[in-house]
Amino acid sequence: MIFLLFIGVFVLLMMLPQWLVKRRMKKYHQIDDSLEGTGGELARHLIDRFQLPVKIKPGAPADYYDPQAKLVALSQENYKNRSITAIAVAAHEVSHAMQDQKGWTPFVLRQQWAPVIAMIQSITAMVTSVGTLLIWLPGMAILWRLMIIALIIAGVTRLLFHLLTLPVEIHASYKLALPLLAEYIPQEKLGQARKVLQAAAYTYVAQAMADFVNIGIWLRLLRR
Repeated sequence: MIFLLFIGVFVLLMMLPQWLVKRRMKKYHQIDDSLEGTGGELARHLIDRFQLPVKIKPGAPADYYDPQAKLVALSQENYKNRSITAIAVAAHEVSHAMQDQKGWTPFVLRQQWAPVIAMIQSITAMVTSVGTLLIWLPGMAILWRLMIIALIIAGVTRLLFHLLTLPVEIHASYKLALPLLAEYIPQEKLGQARKVLQAAAYTYVAQAMADFVNIGIWLRLLRR
């Protein structure tokens, strides 16, 4: 019964944040004529204002900042639309570029650990893939435990990455993007922008919680 409860909590933690983010992003994605520009225009203005050595990539499949390529990528709707969601997302991604330029320690630390964590994830994925193919062969039952150990290691590394990412996202949203938006949007719209930034930043809280529950499930199976 407790095990099934863990599964239920895990599924809820995985689905609820995604639903919340999509709901808030869609809610505040309506065209707003009280805003002076689009997400792309605000991003370009902020890049010029703070003399950031980065480029903008419009029409990307997702919104992100690439520190290696020095690139702020914005989806087509966030680049072209004049909405609270568009400018909040644009300000958030440019804020990551500001963190990068300043060499903000948590941002640098996350970038240093990202390749290591990615490598561990690749190795554990390979172990579980090979284990899945061989586990049915005679005398290979021990692979089941090795696969669970690999899944636990993968979960721990994902949890670590989310914990490293969380302060970076919160800082970008609340310490950088929100004060900047206060200069460019009507005061009565600032609360809406805060909700968009909050939904994006705290997704990592739920993801970390989901990883924690997932690790607990695999540890329980390992003890059997």
